[in-house]
Amino acid sequence: MARKVGQIIARGDRRWLIRVYVGRDHETTERRYHNRTIQSSMRDAHRRGRRQGGY
Repeated sequence: MARKVGQIIARGDRRWLIRVYVGRDHETTERRYHNRTIQSSMRDAHRRGRRQGGY
């Protein structure tokens, strides 16, 4: 089973924040994420997260 590299965080009624880890900044060594907020069901949020690159 593949390792999950993203998160889905509830942001209200049928709103979800999808965060996908994209690596570290070479200069500051801070973690970098691609963030997207969507309004849909949780099942659809999981589908979009997998399409987005890693959840």
